[in-house]
Amino acid sequence: MRMSELGRRMFPLRGYLGIPFFLMVLWFCEPDPGLPSVVGWLLLLAGLAMRLWGVAGWVPRRLRVDAPPRLITEDGPYVYTRNPRYLGNLLLGLGGCQIAGLATCLLPYAVLWAVVHLPIIAHEEQTLLARYGSEYAEYQRRVPRFWGLSNRPFLPQFLPLRWDLAFCLEMATIAGWVSFGCYLQCWRWAHLGAPPQVYIAGLLVGGVFWLVLMATAHHLRQRL
Repeated sequence: MRMSELGRRMFPLRGYLGIPFFLMVLWFCEPDPGLPSVVGWLLLLAGLAMRLWGVAGWVPRRLRVDAPPRLITEDGPYVYTRNPRYLGNLLLGLGGCQIAGLATCLLPYAVLWAVVHLPIIAHEEQTLLARYGSEYAEYQRRVPRFWGLSNRPFLPQFLPLRWDLAFCLEMATIAGWVSFGCYLQCWRWAHLGAPPQVYIAGLLVGGVFWLVLMATAHHLRQRL
């Protein structure tokens, strides 16, 4: 089976393929007390920021009817990478492993990320090449697939970043990953001998954060 065909079949499931991995490692693995959780939280927040930045640069192109007929926005992170949200997913998963203290799972998660995302990216690139031809091929030559510097001087920001819309669109991802991070932190504390009250308090913090984000996103949608 060709890589792009595999990616086409995996694309609808991309948001769920990491769940069996985390269920398995939480069942079979034990946390390493020497692995600092704060590094994991920083990775998780960096992953969410990367996804938000990508959406904030992409959304205006979809909204502006007077935008010039360019293939894709090169605002925000798209001058550095063609796949900012997929890079964000990598940071999110690595951050989750680090929060839980699962040092042995960092490399397996990176491999899982590659197995899931590389076929999907191949499928997306084949679709865009078929649709836009040389225009997209030139974009591929100019902007790295993952991270690097553009092969031409930076252009000024054409459309403003829409952080408000990005937050609304990414609300479920933000709330889900931060709440999941709280659960992983509690799981680590419980395995390292913390009293049940600490575990319950951590889960409550995650639930309250979820509700606050849901309410904030709803308020923003009404304003927009």
